[in-house]
Amino acid sequence: MVSSMTDFVSSLETLILGKKGKHTDESSELKENWKLHIAKAETGEAIGRCLRTTRVIEKDEILFSISLKDCVSCEVFDFELRSFIKNKNSIESNFLGWDLTTSDILAITDCLLSEKFGVDFPWVTEDGSNSPAASLTYKRILLLLLGKCNGAQNEVINAYSNALPQPDQGGFEHLPIYWNQTQLDSYGPLISPMLVSMSDRLKNEIQQAFVGLLPVVEFFSSKDFGFFPPSALDTFNLDWITWAFCSLNSRTFDLSGASSTGTSENTT
Repeated sequence: MVSSMTDFVSSLETLILGKKGKHTDESSELKENWKLHIAKAETGEAIGRCLRTTRVIEKDEILFSISLKDCVSCEVFDFELRSFIKNKNSIESNFLGWDLTTSDILAITDCLLSEKFGVDFPWVTEDGSNSPAASLTYKRILLLLLGKCNGAQNEVINAYSNALPQPDQGGFEHLPIYWNQTQLDSYGPLISPMLVSMSDRLKNEIQQAFVGLLPVVEFFSSKDFGFFPPSALDTFNLDWITWAFCSLNSRTFDLSGASSTGTSENTT
């Protein structure tokens, strides 16, 4: 794997310039005029990075835009899954045992897959609808896993997943879930119990997510389906999903920001 810093810069260039691997005069000129630069993050991470402005930014000025298809989101996971089914169906007639048309593929739901293959997707409720909160977390974790194994059709997702810091590289040493008891106790009798409680709740949530997603990863990695590379099952363990939770909680942002008037608006 290329170094995290190199991967991060490469994926950032892809997001902003849209010219991965094509260093044309146009892309070089755009790069020279970037309004941002990459700097070391002041979070305590050994290899953490952040974006800083290169000059004063005017009000309402756009720094750069990121296509929604390049974001770690439920919608991107669904797009990757449907694209996989579409491509697989074009190669193998009657893939999944159905004679699928393009409109059929767009209509495939998690509930339908669950019923056909007997796999319990943990974000599907008893009435067959999706739980928005569970779907938001679980599908983003699965998308990171797909990217970590370089299985996503979108190369940006693969590059981003592999550019994220690893715990053994000092990547998340600033998060309490990775602290030992001595570090937790150092915050005294008022703060320490709250940190312990927060870490314990997160560990329980991670454990539940691991138990719920393991059958899904096994299904997606199976020869019969093959959405995930076989290596995904080797990668997916409790340590990895803890890393995924920390990645999502420490370095993502909501695409629906609140404006100064208090209304919600989409941002890029």
